[in-house]
Amino acid sequence: MIIFLSIFILIMGGVMLLFPELVYELTESWKSYSAGEPSDFYIISTRVGGVCCLLAGIAGIISVFIL
Repeated sequence: MIIFLSIFILIMGGVMLLFPELVYELTESWKSYSAGEPSDFYIISTRVGGVCCLLAGIAGIISVFIL
């Protein structure tokens, strides 16, 4: 079960890192009255969150083999 969760977190982290505009469209665009692009801060923070998710997913997979 931990392997599947770790793989899911890896995939979500990759999407957040590579496609922050897609994450914006799926999660935040409906909240904004101006249907414009996401801000630069949003893109940077989403990419940082994606890196954190990638690291957590890798740590989860490694922990299965070590423990």
